[in-house]
Amino acid sequence: MPRRKVQVVIEGTVARRIREKLRGVGEIAAEKLGGEGKVLRVIVLPRAELRRIKGEFFPFRSSCDDVLSFGETARSDFPHPECPLPPAGEVYLSKEILAADQERALRLLVHGILHLFGYHHTEKRDILMMRKKEQELWDRILSSGLM
Repeated sequence: MPRRKVQVVIEGTVARRIREKLRGVGEIAAEKLGGEGKVLRVIVLPRAELRRIKGEFFPFRSSCDDVLSFGETARSDFPHPECPLPPAGEVYLSKEILAADQERALRLLVHGILHLFGYHHTEKRDILMMRKKEQELWDRILSSGLM
């Protein structure tokens, strides 16, 4: 039976060219991390909306307001009838960072996807592992010709 690719769904108002880059980066990163046969949602929203969501779900964390990740393990009972594939999770990106610095936004997407697949940056060892994997994925994205 052939492996099923990651399905990347982009939500929000995004130019077609940028949408394709988001999709390509999402596919490369999620597939490399073992997300074959799952659906990854990338949602582009205004930064103010991301701050509101962050305040609701992460009220005591002060970090970047340009990316949020929600893994589906915490919400596995939430139905997704529009897609038969199991969810990998959701990454929210601010439309402002996408407009101002596309490369940084795409790197933040990779960072958010890493969180979905169990990478964190709470301890020094975790930070080093995450940075290394982030760079490996970014190198793969660059070598794909997508950028």
